[in-house]
Amino acid sequence: MAIQIPGPLDSVPFDEHHQRVHAALKEQYTRLHNMISQNVMSPRARALALTNLEQSFLWLGRAIREDQIGTNLAKASQSAGSES
Repeated sequence: MAIQIPGPLDSVPFDEHHQRVHAALKEQYTRLHNMISQNVMSPRARALALTNLEQSFLWLGRAIREDQIGTNLAKASQSAGSES
């Protein structure tokens, strides 16, 4: 059986490890977001800082997704090897 590789827009469910990593990082991002929102007075600087923070969180989510895909492929490969 061929190993399925998700497309770039396919949803990839996170395993327990990746869920914990994502949740911990989201908590830190939320704290930083709140600090910036409450302490950066210049509207332009605040908007730029928050936009870039949000963008980095999106890329981080993508990186965790890619890591999850790698984990899934490694497990599938091991499983396929043991069935042969």
